[in-house]
Amino acid sequence: MRRVIIALFTTLSLSLCAQNEANSRYFEGSISYSVDLTGEMSAMLKTFLPESMTFRFRKMDMAMTIEGGIMAKMGNMIFLGEKSEAYLIDRENKKAMRVMPKSKEFKPSPPVVVKESETQNIAGFPCSKYKIATRDKEGNAKISYVWATEKLNLLKSNNSEGAADQFKSFMIKGVKGIPLKMVNTQANLGTVTLTATRVQPEKLADSYFCVPVGYSIEEFDPMKAGFH
Repeated sequence: MRRVIIALFTTLSLSLCAQNEANSRYFEGSISYSVDLTGEMSAMLKTFLPESMTFRFRKMDMAMTIEGGIMAKMGNMIFLGEKSEAYLIDRENKKAMRVMPKSKEFKPSPPVVVKESETQNIAGFPCSKYKIATRDKEGNAKISYVWATEKLNLLKSNNSEGAADQFKSFMIKGVKGIPLKMVNTQANLGTVTLTATRVQPEKLADSYFCVPVGYSIEEFDPMKAGFH
């Protein structure tokens, strides 16, 4: 299950953090994505994976909501870019788990991004395809693909400290706009595909981007959450 979580959150992090370097108007609102897994283990893992998820963006803050599947019980996540904080929200137990920065021991090489000729229309937006090549700690090559639209743009966080740094390696330079489709393949697991089904520009309430009142705050323990 750990590999499933890593594969999925790798794909999600790509969708959250791929940024447009252009100085343009930034998107505020929500984007819903369907989630699909194909491969030998897909049937066994269907109940674990969510059916869909929604990302909400406002300036440098982002919130993720999981719908359906066992993963929904893990709670939602909020990323506070200006404060450089990230929390896993456990609504069932009314607590927020602060996610700490990843270890500085491993500094991955910058990803190699290649814009390909393929285009798709996704959720009503024209999207260009990008191939993204990275390497893990063992030096193994990892290839993922995103289809991004330049019609929508996110505000990039310049703060590389604190919990926001957990996703720093997914702030992919060279990918212009917001990805509306992401494909990530893991050996012996399968291919996770996120495809945008709804893009809703809207003014978002502060409640999406804060720890709910009355919740206790704890440090995130990967041993208990299955991330070890």
